[in-house]
Amino acid sequence: MFGGWRHGLRWTGAAVLAGALLGPFPSLPGGIPAAPAALRPATPPATSAAFTVRGSHGFSIDVESSGGRVRIIASDAGPPLPTFSRTGRPRLASSGNGASSVYELRTPPAPPRLIEAPLGELGRISVRFRPSGRKRVTRLDRHAGPFPCDGGTQIVRALGTFVGTVEFRGEGGYTSVETRRARGSVGTPLPAGCSERPHPSGRAVLHARDREAGTRFRAKMTDTGVAFLATRRERLDGGVVVTRRAYAGCPPDSFSSDADLSAARVWPFAPFSGVGRYRAGGGRPRWSGNLRATFPGGTIPLTGPGFRADLGAGG
Repeated sequence: MFGGWRHGLRWTGAAVLAGALLGPFPSLPGGIPAAPAALRPATPPATSAAFTVRGSHGFSIDVESSGGRVRIIASDAGPPLPTFSRTGRPRLASSGNGASSVYELRTPPAPPRLIEAPLGELGRISVRFRPSGRKRVTRLDRHAGPFPCDGGTQIVRALGTFVGTVEFRGEGGYTSVETRRARGSVGTPLPAGCSERPHPSGRAVLHARDREAGTRFRAKMTDTGVAFLATRRERLDGGVVVTRRAYAGCPPDSFSSDADLSAARVWPFAPFSGVGRYRAGGGRPRWSGNLRATFPGGTIPLTGPGFRADLGAGG
């Protein structure tokens, strides 16, 4: 179910939203970058933890804990949110075509070296951090890299291994993992407002939403192509909230509209399939077609009687 669409025609999402990670600092033995002398203040308090493991069927599973919240990101083309690599390097959100599910759970506050997350039928995470004695120091600056941080923001991460129980089973078996060890880091979190890619302005934007189902779809025409995004938010047992996401960057001809924005047609690449048609006039705009999105765990329609749609300029 998950492998078929990956081998079809694809358009790299980077053509729509481009970005690159920071280059490394000079390295110490073992490949761990050293901070420049001017960037070696006392280590700030560690308030976040992060590690990554490999799931089945080509999925990666990123686990983060900060401020009484645990987040598990299962993705087939890189996480859709900013995260940390196994070696503590800050990573921008992926801009590649793909799908993901982000699970969030509120937990009692605990030191970042401890992660306890009962996930019900999805599994369980119960780990403790064992530091290796190594650190990574990264300076984020809008003038020296892709992270939009004013001035200089310093990220200090202690590197090591999380030891304990990591069990995760995606709905319907789309991915799973069971391990007792995972490389990761604890330390400075990414500051709010310092971790998002700039969003390209849109020349035409189509929105469709089914409020009752918690499903949203957006097609944004930019100067370099079209960005398609679908999300679905659900509450699961045990207090877990999941946001499913499908993204595709496509060429300009995948979104056509009339000059007066009274009609439009979209046909995005995988992980989408089918066609969506918009037409205004005669009361409520009509949104029809067989457009669908394949999220981890299932495929859902993006048209139907529960959806309301609008088409406008910019946004």
